[in-house]
Amino acid sequence: MKILVCIKQVPDMESKFRVGDNGVWYDQADLAWRMNEYDEYAVEQAVQLKEQVGDADITVACIGSDKVKETMKKALAMGCDRGAHIGDEEVSTKEPLMIAGMIAEYARDKDFDVIFTGMQSQDRGSGQVGVLIAEMLGIPSV
Repeated sequence: MKILVCIKQVPDMESKFRVGDNGVWYDQADLAWRMNEYDEYAVEQAVQLKEQVGDADITVACIGSDKVKETMKKALAMGCDRGAHIGDEEVSTKEPLMIAGMIAEYARDKDFDVIFTGMQSQDRGSGQVGVLIAEMLGIPSV
């Protein structure tokens, strides 16, 4: 069984937030970063499924700059087998449809049996990316 888990790096909610120079988003300079909490649940579920079926391989995918690799290491430590870094320096400016498109493009020819996503991200909370990925790939979303 081939499993994909999509994770997002988000600011630690204990960080001190300041509005950025553009007045639209927060200044990212002094923030601490972590894996989105809901995505941690997705990783845990994928690892549990792997333990149940025995023969499974989990890929964790994350979009962003090189700094997201630290967050990916946590998923690998939790039991994922490999990481897929989708490089994009401007990921914070992209809408859910664009993010889902990038993930779907990555996943399209990989023949994943199951794709896990968190319910929503802690920073934007749209809850759209998972269902958009499913729609783009023509697979069910449950």
